[in-house]
Amino acid sequence: MVTLEQLKEFMRQRAEDDRNIRYVSVSAPTLEAALQSAAVELGVAVKRVEFDVVQKGTNGVMGFGRKPWTLTAYEAAKKGKLAAGGDESYLPDLDGVEMGFTASAPGGVFVRMWADGVFLKVTPPVGDGEPVVEEMALEALHARGVKDINRQIVRGAVKLQTGTYGRVAEWIPKCVPWCRSAPGVPAGPTRAARNWCIS
Repeated sequence: MVTLEQLKEFMRQRAEDDRNIRYVSVSAPTLEAALQSAAVELGVAVKRVEFDVVQKGTNGVMGFGRKPWTLTAYEAAKKGKLAAGGDESYLPDLDGVEMGFTASAPGGVFVRMWADGVFLKVTPPVGDGEPVVEEMALEALHARGVKDINRQIVRGAVKLQTGTYGRVAEWIPKCVPWCRSAPGVPAGPTRAARNWCIS
């Protein structure tokens, strides 16, 4: 029989484990691409990624109405933790299973815009993959509309390729008018143009 104290301790331990989970949100045209992107961002193998589907992707009709796969991904728990938690024999053993991804992959450049600035992460190549060069990192930053880039930090990130985010610029959101009156519709208080910030 399980006592109340044992149940409380079990719940306390599970809550602590949940707080320590590192997760990322990723979007990609296919589930496989989203899983591979999540694995790169988490810095683990694809077989070590567990995920929740936020939005199921669709191809649409002739490209219209296409929706990407959106996942919340996190690293799978270690086998030692699972064994300590009880009988987890229903989980498949994926250690010897090849997931179908190549052993070589190029290095990656990731740009994130957060409230406290623009951050850059450069990951090293896998196997015989091509490493990231400074021009690739700058191109990714310029594609997101980033100005006043600290090139010294970009150079260091490309040289070290540690896979951690570093702040490379200030982030100033661009505001554009979204709600303009359509032709023939009188502009009133409900049709007033508003500025919405976008990144």
